[in-house]
Amino acid sequence: MSCFAPEKIEKPIIRAFTDLEHPAYCQIATVDDNNHPHVRTVHVHYLKDNNALAFSTHIQSSKWEHLKKHPILSGCYYDEYRLIQFRWLAKTELIDVSDPKNQKLLDQLWLWMRKDVRRAYILENRGRALTDPLPKDTDMNRQRPNHAAVLCHPIQWNIYELHTEDYTRGKASLHTLKDNAWISKPVSILHGN
Repeated sequence: MSCFAPEKIEKPIIRAFTDLEHPAYCQIATVDDNNHPHVRTVHVHYLKDNNALAFSTHIQSSKWEHLKKHPILSGCYYDEYRLIQFRWLAKTELIDVSDPKNQKLLDQLWLWMRKDVRRAYILENRGRALTDPLPKDTDMNRQRPNHAAVLCHPIQWNIYELHTEDYTRGKASLHTLKDNAWISKPVSILHGN
C-alpha cells in the first residue's frame, strides 16, 4: 500500500497532477503564528521519484516562513477535465539549495515554471526591477537560489466525484493515513467530513 494515497484513488490523483496539457493550479492554505489561515494559488505537480506533491516557492515568501514553523498545509484542486475535486492535508518538507542532493528536484521544478515567472526570479535574484530587461548572458534554464520547493506528503484525502446531471449522484470519500495504512470511508457530498 502506498503512503501517498490509497491504491483506489492514486491513479486519478497522479493523472491530475501530471497532466501537462491542463496544469493543476491549486489553492493551498498555511497558518501563521496567530493561527490565521493564508490561502494562495500554486502550480502543484506529482513527483514520481519522491512519491509526493510539490510546488515551487520563493525563499522569502510568507508560505515558506509559515511552513518553516508549521510544516503542514491544506490543499484543494478542482479538476474540471475529470470532474473531481481533490482536497488534502499534508505534512511538508522544505527543499532549497542548501543541500546539493536537492538540485535535481529544484532544476526540474524550475523548468516547469512559466518563463515569465522564471524571468521574475532571475531579475529579483540579480537585484533588478521586475520590469527591467533580462541581461543578454542570462541562462533561463539555470535555477536560482531564491527559488525553492515544498514537498507535500498527504496524510488525508477528501475526494469528491461530481455527477454533472444530478448533484445527488456525486460521490465523496475520505481517506486518512493512520499507522502507515489508509482508512477509507464514503462521506456525505454535503458536508464531506
